[in-house]
Amino acid sequence: MPTDRELGTFHGNAINEHLTRRSVALMLFTKDLDHPTDVGSGTCIKIGNRHLIATVAHNLEGLTDFRHVGVAAFSVGKFSDQTPKVVGWGQRGGRGHALDVAWLEINPGAIEPWSRFWDRAFVTLDRVSVDPVPVQRHVSLLGQPADYVKHGKIEEQPMLGFTPLPYSGLTMAPPANAAPTTDIFMEYPREAYTEEGRRELPKAPGLSGSGLWLLNDERPGFWTPEHAQLIGIETGWLEFEYLRGSPIRAWLQMVREDIPELAHEIDPVLAR
Repeated sequence: MPTDRELGTFHGNAINEHLTRRSVALMLFTKDLDHPTDVGSGTCIKIGNRHLIATVAHNLEGLTDFRHVGVAAFSVGKFSDQTPKVVGWGQRGGRGHALDVAWLEINPGAIEPWSRFWDRAFVTLDRVSVDPVPVQRHVSLLGQPADYVKHGKIEEQPMLGFTPLPYSGLTMAPPANAAPTTDIFMEYPREAYTEEGRRELPKAPGLSGSGLWLLNDERPGFWTPEHAQLIGIETGWLEFEYLRGSPIRAWLQMVREDIPELAHEIDPVLAR
């Protein structure tokens, strides 16, 4: 029989590979339209025939046009010809607000070649859960810490090297000083266990927009990453204490309002 640590390693490797295909880094051109200056994270979601990126509103602060956002797979990103074009966006709230959610839409013509070349997959609504999340449940995310980005050039073109952070932790009760909220909280200590032993975790800036995935690893039977459900979007942190996220319900409600033709797809999920 495998040990708990061996099972944990198996679960970790499997969910990391799963989330890597469904997650992206955002290159944010907030100052210079030729050079990305900030990064964020996002999750690929398909609703009906629309291909969206779930992220947070504060990633878009300072941007005046959705064309100032580059969506990159987790490798080397080159904005000019290696990221699909963003053709629409919407947002609610921002940093310090009760809501902090946003969506981006990918050009439909870019989906097939981008998905094939960069091995992208889009989450569908059957993988989403809007149920309240109990405490002490295993949740995973995969996002791009700003500290892990490498800046460089290839043929005089600005390039970014992305190294995502896979992280799993336990949900926790809202802190005593938090206002009443439906937000999701998960532990984020200074160090965590990895395959190489205990390692220091990076600062969280850049992780904003990462999907929060409930692993459901307590279910009987053989576990696979397909058991995991998208439950929220990471919006912020308290330094080396916890990560905080908006429930995916809030993101879906926003998309329903902004893209009414998707209401018939989203309403059955919100009614669960």
